[in-house]
This record gives sequence, C-alpha cells and structure tokens, in this order.
Amino acid sequence: MDEYKGSQAMRLCLVAVFLLIATATAVAQAAVEPALTVIPPGPVARGAQMELRLAVRNPAQTEKSARVAFFMDSESAASMVGEQTISIPSGGRGLARVWCTANGPAGAHHVRYTVSTPGGEQKGAWPIEFVDSLTPTLPCLQGMWIEPLAVLGGATDSKPETLRNVVKDSVTAMDRLGVRVLILAYVEYLGHFFYPSGIEFFDGDVQRLSKGSDCSFDMVGAFLAEADEHGMHVFLGLGRSGDTHLLWEFEKPDWDARNTRALTISKNVADELWQKYGSHPSFYGWYLTHEMNDLARASAYYDPLARFCGSLAPEKPVLVAPAGTPLITPALLASSAVDIFAYQDAVGAGYVPYQYTYKPERRIAMLEECYKQYSAWHAKTGKHCWSDLELWEMDGSHGYGGSYPASFSRVKQQIDIASRHTGMLTGYAYHGYLQAPGVTSEKPLPRAQKLYLDYAEYLQCLSLPETSRQEAPGPNTGGAGESPKE
Repeated sequence: MDEYKGSQAMRLCLVAVFLLIATATAVAQAAVEPALTVIPPGPVARGAQMELRLAVRNPAQTEKSARVAFFMDSESAASMVGEQTISIPSGGRGLARVWCTANGPAGAHHVRYTVSTPGGEQKGAWPIEFVDSLTPTLPCLQGMWIEPLAVLGGATDSKPETLRNVVKDSVTAMDRLGVRVLILAYVEYLGHFFYPSGIEFFDGDVQRLSKGSDCSFDMVGAFLAEADEHGMHVFLGLGRSGDTHLLWEFEKPDWDARNTRALTISKNVADELWQKYGSHPSFYGWYLTHEMNDLARASAYYDPLARFCGSLAPEKPVLVAPAGTPLITPALLASSAVDIFAYQDAVGAGYVPYQYTYKPERRIAMLEECYKQYSAWHAKTGKHCWSDLELWEMDGSHGYGGSYPASFSRVKQQIDIASRHTGMLTGYAYHGYLQAPGVTSEKPLPRAQKLYLDYAEYLQCLSLPETSRQEAPGPNTGGAGESPKE
C-alpha cells in the first residue's frame, strides 16, 4: 500500500510538471516578438522623413491581432506618431508601417513602440539623433559600400588573421567618419562565396561547378560582428547568381529561364544568410546586387525576390542601385516590392546618357537635374530615394577600368548636390578608394589616404555634432552598371 501511495504521488508530481511545462509553452506561443527598423537609421536632419517598420511574430497556433503604436520619446497621446492594428497569421509575421517627420530639437531621441495583444503588452525603442542641417539630408556619407574582392585585393596577404584585421581596421576607420550603414555589394561572385556556404550552382560565366564555398575566411560574419560592436547597420548583397548581365539582356530568348534560375539561387542565398546571420543586431536589410536601368522589366526579378526576403524578415528593407540612365516612373516605384533606390551618380567615368566620357565634370554638370528628377519620381510613393555616390574616377586609358580615388574637391561637389535631393548619402566604395593612414593590414594607398584625410577634415568643419557612434539596437529593438561594382 505504501509503495502504491508513493507511486501515485510520483504520478501526480509528474502530471503537475507536465502541466507547468504545457502552460509555459502555451504562454510562450501566445506571445508576440516585435522587431523594429527605422529608415534611415540615423542620425537624420531635423525635418527629414522617416519610415518606422515593426514586425510582430506569432508562434501561436491561431491568428492574432495586435495594436501597434509608435511614439517619439515618450509614450503619450501628444507624442504618438502613428498606430495600426494588424492581423498576424499563425506561425507568421505581421508588419506595421508608418512614416513620420523628425520633429523635435537637435540631439538624442528615441522612436518607441508598444504592441498590445490579448496576451499583454510589449515595448521597445530605437535610438536616433536629430541634427540641424542646411540641407534636407545630412551632407556626409552615412553609408559606405563594401566590395569583398577589394577587401581581398587590398590585404597584405590572404591569411584569415590578416583579413580579420582588414575588416576590423576598416570598420573602425569608417566609424570615425560617422558611417552608420555598410552595404556588402555581394556575398557571392562568380560562384565564389565570401562566407561558408553549402549552396551549389552551375556558373555559366566561368563554366565550372561551384561546390559551395571554398572561402577559409567568413568575411560576411566578420563584418557583421564588427558592425555589432560599433552599433552599425549592414545590408547583405545577394550576389549575381553567376549571371552578371541578367537585367541587361531582356531581349535574349533564354531570359525567362535565366531569370527563374537566378531567382532560385538568390532565394537560396537569402535563406542561408538569414539562417546563419539573422541573430546579428547589425543585420539591417538586403541588397539585390543585380543592377538595372529598366525597372518595368527588372521587376520580374526584383519583386519576387524582395517579397521572399520580406517573408524572412518583413521589417528589413530591400535596396537596389539603379544605373545612370534609369527608366522609372512614379507608378512603377509605388508598385515595386523594393523599399530603397540608391541611385548611382555615375560620376566616376563621366557618364552621360549611354556614353562614358571619362570626364567627371560632364556628369556633375547634369547631376542636379538627375537627382531632382529622381526625387520627383519618389514623391508620395512610399519608397526611399538615396544616393550611390562614386568616390573613384578613371581616365579611359584602360577603357572602363583602372579606377583610382577621386580628389575630395570633386567628391564635395557630389555631396552638395545629392544632399539637396536624396534621403541619405552612401559612398561607393571604401576599400581601394578610402584608407585610414597607419593601417598595417592593407597595402598602403597614398591617394586613398589623402581622400580619407581630406574628407575627415571636411567633417570637422561641418556644423554637425561629433560623429559619435549611436547606441546599438538590441535584439528587442531591431533587430550594364555605370560603376565598377564587381
């Protein structure tokens, strides 16, 4: 009898334990997990327009609704900048989006949110700085493009430790220049992956079978880790899936098949990147590496891929970089699944419509009208207009090649124009064209060092606050081209 009582008690204890586990699991499943992204991430000029995107995940077995409210600095009716009620499917994500103006005094602020569901309320914030500026956009390079091949080519040797130092030194140097956004132009190039990849595909350009990654150094992971430390934000470029001219050869009879293949590969790359690196706080968005000039046709590639990236993390924006003669209309922009268009300024090779003149001043002469047009296209479309400002030039003695760092006096003209018409300035590209003096992990480039120093001096003369790094958002707050991009 005593044995029976002991056995019965043990059973009751086990049942109680299982009930506690089941209750905890049910509570966890009923919870929603928000992730906030602010575009641009900041600092921003006072009066600038910002997009607030909050993704709410629902791991429960039933559909949930959530009321999302956004605030500036304090959670009060007076400081609310927008609210939405969203439905979140079982096992899926819902997205709340609002636009607001950077109203308020210069200095530190916080975009705040609350998510209210029947199960409770969750809150979070995104730190951002408002800056007094004479131009609608801050006249400085807040974003910088990263060419993985240039990282390899500029290192003193190919040892993983040396490459790690190149990444560390360059991210530190960019942080000193106030750079907040890094754009990795590609994570794959002609079948070579710059991270440990298990993806295989036949690369028609080099006629060989790619057996996944032969990369002994995880460049993607290294940049994300350094960006985490510096509170930066990183776009990951998906690569060109071995088809470098996909969005320039629409008339070829095999284009539909090539597009289907490219979409399959690109989706596999995006999914793999999300699985490997989705936990990094600095993982900010996606860059679709294929460049275009005809958005109507390019949308057959852009839209399905952008929507797929959105299915992985709807709060993370998708970026493209249109070439120097973009064929775009406001209607095409409004219907596009892409979020940010960073227009190449095409100054490096002195591009004028359908011709390289190798005289940058000729492109600069038409740049004001170009960016006025881009800005006009974007009005009321809900899409971001950024610049892709070229820091290089070439003299034509090697055809379209042999690029070298530009003078800062020329870059300054580009900054002056783009800051009047776009939402954020990005510089193409860091490695090879900018270099902090004293860096031992890279081969010395005197012209690149001069451009770095001249630009740093310019920043000191601006009436902007010190380019101190921002607080890094944590897991609960956010989680044929006219330039030689590859």
